[in-house]
Amino acid sequence: LTATQEGNYNGTEGISALPFNGIILAHSNESEWVTFRNNKNNEAFLDRVYIVKVPYCLRISEEIKIYEKLLNHSELTHAPCAPGTLETLSRFSILSRLKEPENSSIYSKMRVYDGESLKDTDP
Repeated sequence: LTATQEGNYNGTEGISALPFNGIILAHSNESEWVTFRNNKNNEAFLDRVYIVKVPYCLRISEEIKIYEKLLNHSELTHAPCAPGTLETLSRFSILSRLKEPENSSIYSKMRVYDGESLKDTDP
């Protein structure tokens, strides 16, 4: 809080105040955010908070690209990977983020979110 108000940050290790001209980014899951928000000691912070909700990826094709990017920029870039592994992992991840629909299957919902047309195949 001092950094944003006074424009400096008091370092550790016996270092004097460091100049600060920036923003502070943080992330949290919903339950931790609610706990933080409901704590009266955090009122000064809450006046300075801007919430940006970032949704989960719900497309299999995009999830595969995320995993490919992570693998290509890691030490596993040349490691063998069985065919269909990333697609299976992506499907599993997407299914864990979806709620079961009342009038269809969760698998159909996943396919529709990925851009497939299920006309004539799913009620």
